[in-house]
Amino acid sequence: MKEFGLSGYDAQVLCSDFELGKLFDKMILLKTNPTVSAKLLTRELLSVLNHDSLVLKDLQIDALALVELVKLLEECKVSNKNSKQSVINYISGDKSKPKDFLEKNSLLISASINLDEVVLHVISANEKAVSDFRAGNEKSLNFLAGLVMKETKGTANPQKVQEVLREKISKK
Repeated sequence: MKEFGLSGYDAQVLCSDFELGKLFDKMILLKTNPTVSAKLLTRELLSVLNHDSLVLKDLQIDALALVELVKLLEECKVSNKNSKQSVINYISGDKSKPKDFLEKNSLLISASINLDEVVLHVISANEKAVSDFRAGNEKSLNFLAGLVMKETKGTANPQKVQEVLREKISKK
């Protein structure tokens, strides 16, 4: 916990499974962010393993493939949802590396999306949610943000989506 700045939960989970701890150590040797790596392993990876009743020692997991995913997460180039989907595919799907899966399916957060255009479209198609947000209902903004994320297939930066939504709604 002290050496890598991990939460008690992450440290306990990593130490409770020898193979998971070994994978974490390999990732650390590849100079990856310890906290993001721990979260990826203890939440996303274990979630898929538990869901599919798989055992880590029976799988061929490439630490470098996960390090590439951690770097994408750190750089905010992939959403958590798409990151999880890439882990699911890596373990239970066609086994392609998470980064390859994300690139092949155009799931990386894109700077080329015309976010203003998508946000304006969502706002004009959902006047009730816009007026509810203006009346103080914060959940309406989350609803609208969800629609934008759906429209962009999760390739927009979620924080930027919220920021642009607030800006466009306040100008209308």
